[in-house]
Amino acid sequence: MRQLKREAVLVEFDDISKVNPEELLRGVGSDHAIARNAPLRHFQIDPRNGDRVVYSEARARRPHDTKKVENEILPLRYAQGQNDSISGGCVVCEGKTTSVVDITPTSEGFTFINKNLFPVTYPFSEGTDGEGPFSSTGQLAIGTHFLQWPSNLHDKDLDNMSLEDTFIVLKRLCILERNILHFAGSAMPLGHVHADGNHYGYIGVIKNVGRLVGGSLVHGHHQIVHTNVKPRKILDDQRFKEQHGHGFSQYLLAHNPKEYHVKEYQGGVVLLVPYFMRRPLDAMILFRDGRGTLQRAPTKDYLHHLSDEELYSLGEALRDVMSALKILMPRMGRELAYNWVIHEGDIGGMYVEILPWTQEMGGYEQLGMYLCQGRPESTVNYYRELIR
Repeated sequence: MRQLKREAVLVEFDDISKVNPEELLRGVGSDHAIARNAPLRHFQIDPRNGDRVVYSEARARRPHDTKKVENEILPLRYAQGQNDSISGGCVVCEGKTTSVVDITPTSEGFTFINKNLFPVTYPFSEGTDGEGPFSSTGQLAIGTHFLQWPSNLHDKDLDNMSLEDTFIVLKRLCILERNILHFAGSAMPLGHVHADGNHYGYIGVIKNVGRLVGGSLVHGHHQIVHTNVKPRKILDDQRFKEQHGHGFSQYLLAHNPKEYHVKEYQGGVVLLVPYFMRRPLDAMILFRDGRGTLQRAPTKDYLHHLSDEELYSLGEALRDVMSALKILMPRMGRELAYNWVIHEGDIGGMYVEILPWTQEMGGYEQLGMYLCQGRPESTVNYYRELIR
């Protein structure tokens, strides 16, 4: 079994909860290898819709071990859980990683967090000069970019780990998130005044699985970006909250047809298919947060706000939907490829969006009109068939 050996790990910090965020930031800024791969200092904004655009030529040099496999081979391998066997060597298992900032034992090995060698944002100082005329209309983009690896074992990820180990993984992610969001340094803007304390900057937690949706490595991992760049989707969530007087997650829990709910977990965690499904197998994970009406404001705005029960159920919901996609996508003749993204911040309640690549983008989609080759009812039934 391919795996990263403990002795091959370069540990800078072994417990992120005991690390001063300023020290963590210095560790990123002093890493010469990361500095060589830093993105441009400025980002641009599409004036039509507010899309943020950051620029990094270095990310084209990332190591890739995902590659296209003939369609007739894919269904069998994915159904048998052999997605690791379609690639060559694994740079993670070979120990070719940056230094580790958190490492925690699990029942079968360990989970760890390290610095991204090809960051989306970098801790530039405010006084840093731009890159010439290109940046004259842009804004300074600063931040840090981390990777979390659920397991040192190559073939282990949230879909086939024990729920106890999945909880450990998500708990470590919460600790990292809370530490960097509560740190007022590095010229981060005040992003959210909350009862939990002030939150600085904006967090982006995502997972890319498969080459078609930006996944470069087969070895399962999550990406965590902390930056002053507010993602456009978070702006959309905030506008929704301002216009409706409550968050999108509250709205969907109140208005999505009950027959589109796939499963409800302990702690009020709900896996559902949205009534406006844009692509077959689209799904969302929402948190009731003790809310019975739209009038009750949510308290769970970030991953680190979840109770242990909610976090455990989130792991179970992610495991269920990820396991189902390994079967459903090959059954549809599709290569396994999906993203999940966490919407967090001052948006009226966090939620998770699962976005499988079950259709290519066409011209109408580029105009904002999606042609969905499926029905929400069918997607609900597909998930229910596999999630019991």
